[in-house]
Amino acid sequence: MNLISSVRRSEQPVQIGSRHGYRIDGDLAHLNAELSVPPYHPGGSWALELWASPQAHQGGELSGVKVSEVQFALPTPLVPHTHRVEVQAPARLPEQGVAHTMLLALVELDGSARRVHDVARYPALETFPAPRLEGAVGYQLRGHDVALTAEAVSNPRAPSNRSGTLSLELWAAPQGCEAAPETGGGVCLAAAQLEPIAGGESARELECHAVFQEPPPGLFTLQLLLREWTQAFGYLTRDRRSFELPYRVQAKPAARAPESVPPASLARSRVVSIQTASVEELARVKGLNLKIAKEIVKARPFASVDDLLRVHGIGRKTLDKIRGWITL
Repeated sequence: MNLISSVRRSEQPVQIGSRHGYRIDGDLAHLNAELSVPPYHPGGSWALELWASPQAHQGGELSGVKVSEVQFALPTPLVPHTHRVEVQAPARLPEQGVAHTMLLALVELDGSARRVHDVARYPALETFPAPRLEGAVGYQLRGHDVALTAEAVSNPRAPSNRSGTLSLELWAAPQGCEAAPETGGGVCLAAAQLEPIAGGESARELECHAVFQEPPPGLFTLQLLLREWTQAFGYLTRDRRSFELPYRVQAKPAARAPESVPPASLARSRVVSIQTASVEELARVKGLNLKIAKEIVKARPFASVDDLLRVHGIGRKTLDKIRGWITL
């Protein structure tokens, strides 16, 4: 007789045991937990998730930022069993300036469905050190260009923890909302790349010039975002400042498009940055393709547009052809 099939499935839940914890080391999260698994539990697919929440968890759905997660399979034990999970995984750190309650959640996965089984709460609030804006910030429009200014950008991490490449970006979001680049919320109007900053150091009196792209018609709040490149998630927002003065764009009357428009006259509205544009955005530039776009991203950063000549697949003729469509 099959012992497992002859015994009724256990109704006891899987729970997080008394031993569990987390540690953040740069862009990595170290997670560990002992899970209490009842006998004859059917196993299945599970996840251990670390969350940073701006408020205490009161049950139900988790809220805040999911910092890290790991998925695993549970065995089907014949007797009560302790299953240990001890892993490291990429960490998506939340923005600066907010103290977070840290939660370790045990989640059962069933296809696209998920159910939170247990949550461990940590009493100490966590504020993650990350590159941040300090002092006054601002922007100044000059036709199709914009100057982005910051009194200082600092890296409060340990001296050995150098930042990733940084990006100072001007975003527009509907009034009452925050720009959310990670989830597609808001419109990027301009972006300027900054060099990495060593831990404990600052870059001061910054004035960065970038091409300005007008948002669609509407009333917006403009925000200056400081974003950092991470190996696992690309650019992540580390800090932000909102400007009080709203920015309004009036709808323009429809006009008949000319039969042909010289590329130079379109360059300002469709220009892309060779420092910050995605592979897909670069591949859409006339004269480039997906293979060359990937080579451009691999060769970053650039000191000037002419540095593209060191990219495999780009010669002087190609550079002259695309020059009106790109910027640093």
